This record gives sequence, C-alpha cells and structure tokens, in this order.
Amino acid sequence: MCGICGKMNLNNVPVEEALIRQMTSCLAHRGPDDEGVYIKNNIGLGHRLLSVIDVSYNAHQPMSNEGGTIWLVCLLAGSTRNIITFIVLG
Repeated sequence: MCGICGKMNLNNVPVEEALIRQMTSCLAHRGPDDEGVYIKNNIGLGHRLLSVIDVSYNAHQPMSNEGGTIWLVCLLAGSTRNIITFIVLG
C-alpha cells in the first residue's frame, strides 16, 4: 500500500507545508518507508511509500522531470488491480 494526499486552494491562498506533512503523517500506516511533499503556491501534494519493488531513492515521490517544471504523484496498485493513478502539475 501507498498513500497520497493533496490540497488545492481555489482562492490562490498558499498551501501550508505543515498541513500537507500532517496529512501524510496520517497515512504513515499505508507507507512507512518514505514520505514526500511538494508545495507550489496554492497546490500541495503528499505521498507515503511502501517499498515493495523499488527500495531505492528512485521511488521517492512526488517526482519531477529533469527541469522541475512538471511534478507528479503516481500510485500503482498493479499487483492487485492493474490501476495506475497520476496527479500531474505543470
């Protein structure tokens, strides 16, 4: 299991990192191996990782392209349902 969370303020008020970190801490039971947070203005993403296949830092999320212009959270449940969910911010 892994866990994702996020918040987008439609009134353009910046998202507080402490809020996203609190949300990811509530998901610690779903992914005790790693935690990642991305904040940009009014959008915040959080991720908790349970390392099953890739235990390296390459599995750290949220992840970005080389230039840091596109960020995403990927939740893969392929072992049971072949489901991939992406949240992409660019």
